[in-house]
Amino acid sequence: QRRVVAFTALDCDPVAFPPAMHPETSSDGDRPLGMNRLAIINIPKCQEGIVQELMGKICQEKSASQCPHVAKLATDVMRPHGHDEAVVDSVTYIAITDNNAKLDNLIEAAQALQLEAGGGSLAVLGRSTLNKSRLSVQELRSMVRRQNLRGLASWCNLLVAASMAAVGLGTDSSPTVVASMLISPLMSPVIQISFSIVDSKLRSESGFVRDACSDFFLAVLGCVTVGFFLGLVFVAADVDQTWHWPTNQMVSRTQGYETLLPGAVIAIVSGVAVANGLRNSGVNVLVGVAIS
Repeated sequence: QRRVVAFTALDCDPVAFPPAMHPETSSDGDRPLGMNRLAIINIPKCQEGIVQELMGKICQEKSASQCPHVAKLATDVMRPHGHDEAVVDSVTYIAITDNNAKLDNLIEAAQALQLEAGGGSLAVLGRSTLNKSRLSVQELRSMVRRQNLRGLASWCNLLVAASMAAVGLGTDSSPTVVASMLISPLMSPVIQISFSIVDSKLRSESGFVRDACSDFFLAVLGCVTVGFFLGLVFVAADVDQTWHWPTNQMVSRTQGYETLLPGAVIAIVSGVAVANGLRNSGVNVLVGVAIS
């Protein structure tokens, strides 16, 4: 049956959105029609015309059928970041899409018109719990962009993981080594580098590949440095004599060609699992890949 969703917003009139009419699969093949993604656009009232520019850009570059339904939701006041004493009149719009293509078009248009640079914001609401819809391409790209080692927390986790790995190798403790793999943030730059190889848009972004590679090599250098100094400490404390170095954990990871081929196969199939896990937000998949 045809359904109509009505939004009543403060002093605004209710706005009706015509949803999909049939329950069959949508054009992108990952969501039944009627199970839609919502986005909230919040902009200063003085820049309200940018919403029309967004829709015009999509209609001009794509087609009218690829435009999401947009309606005015509320009028309120906002405090710009860093200027708590200032109050600016703002307008909120809600955009409803019935497939990932329309959502991607909206995100791309907002980025092209520099919506956030003008004081606005675009927030894509979470996926419905009633379906197994995947992330859109633009959402996936945004997630990959956030996979960096910027911030104290990431480097703290790297230090902890490297220390745990050193202890696990030195004391022949397989659980400790596995635990260090789960804590280590090294997966983040690896994901960025991998996606930059296959995604021309990410690859063409200024500084993206350079930052991902620098994060990776700095992280590896940090791990080697931690391992080197902890190794000196362990030797000084006669840990090497107590645990009869090299331990089985050390030997099993330094057998050269005997482990290279199996490791290459695991890396290839794990890459497929990571891509699917990110698109579908599969945490268990990423944990399994980290262990493998």
